[in-house]
Amino acid sequence: MRAGGRKVSKAQVKKEVERKYKEIFDLAVNEVTYQIYAVMLTTLDKSYGFREKRLRKFISEVETMSKLMVDNPMRGEFDAYKCEEYLKSKYGIDLREEVKIYE
Repeated sequence: MRAGGRKVSKAQVKKEVERKYKEIFDLAVNEVTYQIYAVMLTTLDKSYGFREKRLRKFISEVETMSKLMVDNPMRGEFDAYKCEEYLKSKYGIDLREEVKIYE
């Protein structure tokens, strides 16, 4: 295979495709994360009267909990699924039933 006049192996092409896929996937995840945060924070502001101090504290707490999940050496012991289970068992909130994901 040739690219720009030089010979490129299938392995090199595959590696580059995988690298680009990861780069695009990570970008998409980041953008969705920022958008979800924006909606949550705006809701806390508009519906519950949160202002800058409480909004920043909320971000900090979510980040702390997320970091615990990512850095947890016992992955699976504490993750987002456990948070879902906690909300369902403690408050009867089943996010998979109550949250409507628009297609």
